Formats: sequence, C-alpha cells, structure tokens
Amino acid sequence: MPVLAMMELFSKEVLADPILTSTNQLARGRLVMNLGLKDEGNALQAKAEASKYDLSEEERKVNFEKIKALKDEKDNLKSEHVPFEEGSAEEPHVVENIRIHESWLAYAEELVRWGEFVRAKVLLKESNLHARILKDQDSYAKSLLLIAQIQFLEGESANSLRTIMICHAYAKDIPLVEQAIINTFNLLFTNEKFEDCEKLLDPSIEMLYGLRRSDEAKQTAGAASATTTVAEQTHINLQLEYCLCTCFILRAILCLRVSQNTKMTLEDQD
Repeated sequence: MPVLAMMELFSKEVLADPILTSTNQLARGRLVMNLGLKDEGNALQAKAEASKYDLSEEERKVNFEKIKALKDEKDNLKSEHVPFEEGSAEEPHVVENIRIHESWLAYAEELVRWGEFVRAKVLLKESNLHARILKDQDSYAKSLLLIAQIQFLEGESANSLRTIMICHAYAKDIPLVEQAIINTFNLLFTNEKFEDCEKLLDPSIEMLYGLRRSDEAKQTAGAASATTTVAEQTHINLQLEYCLCTCFILRAILCLRVSQNTKMTLEDQD
C-alpha cells in the first residue's frame, strides 16, 4: 500500500503523467477492496474516474505521427512475424523516460482488472502498434497477453488462443512467460483440451530447465574468476524458479483432472 501511494505521488508530482497517476489510484483502490475495505476502495476508484483518461482520435493521430517515420521498412504492420532486433537478456533495463505506449499499457492492464474491457482494448491496440514500430518487444508481447485475456473473458476462445500463441513467440521476460503459460493452460483446460495442456507444459518445463542449466554453467565458469563475488557464485534466479513451480502446479492440476476423468470412464463402463 505505501509503495502504491508513493508511485501515485511520483507519477503526479515528478513525472507529471496523469495516465500513470490514474493507474496507481486504481491499483490502490483494488488492493484496498481486496482487503475488505469496500467503501475506501470505491472512493479511490471514484477519484481515479473523476479524471479518467480516454484516448481521443486526435491524440491517437498526433502520437502516431511522432513515430511513423521510425517504422521498419521490412514490417508491413500486418504480418504475425515482427522483425525485432536481437537483444541480450543480460542487459540491464534502464528507464530513461516513460513512453506514451508504456503508460497506455499500464493503464490498460489495470482497466482489465476492473473489467473495463472496451476502454482497455482501445489502449492495447495503440500500445501494440507503437511497441511494434519502436521495437519494444516486451511491451509488444505484454499487449498481446492482455488482448488474449480480454478475448478469453469475452468468450472468443479461438481468437484468444491465436493471440496468446503469438505472445509466446515474443515473450522473453520470465514473469511474462509464466503468465502466458498460465493463460494458455487456463484456456485449454477450460475447453478440456488436456492433451494440448500436456503439450504446453512439458516443453515449457524442459525450456525452463535448460535456462536453469545455462545459469548454473555461468556460475560454475564465474566461480573460477578471481573477481567473482560470493553473492554472484550463489545467485538463484527466483523468477525462473517461481515459473518452474507454477508449471509443476499446473501439471499436478492436469494429472488430477485426467485421473478423475479416467475413473469416471471406468465406472461408466462397469
């Protein structure tokens, strides 16, 4: 709660970003409501909605004009294949400024949590386009993830699956990969596509094991270096471990459901 309050103050006073200010107000209101303080949560939501942000057509055109010259000539903005530049996963993420599509994306994510799907879709569409042109692969993948979530909640399972599979192709941040796996599993599990669930989880677990082995190899190589600290030698990638745990939990849920179905089938035969 104090962190969200500080983020709200920082967004308002330092960044002077009304979109992120509203985002943090909504996030704080949602947390307060989850703690059982409904009136206080509604008050924070009303405060955010009093100055709610809606993307106008004029603003959309102005922001697109600012970036359209940066469009990759090899990208027609329609193909599912996006020619992102290869980057190193080891590079630190330094925030020099918050771009408009990143503010849209954060706001849309919070709107999805509040069930404001129509407003969220408008922002996600533009955020996706800007991220594609500006070669922001993380934001591009996250916008696809949120679009797929809305499609699933609106009953468009086929479109949701298609969108989430494109997201898998571009998600590289481990928490985003984890969320993509969860969303895909939920979609397949809800539609009783249990074999497809297995085909999702087993390669995902193997991929994550591969990343763990790669981390361990780097630590072993680094241990031989005189400049390597003890902390670096014993580093554990918690995000990776959490993602693996999530996959194992989903695998257990799948095994339990398949076992139940098998038992029911045998009972019916008897």
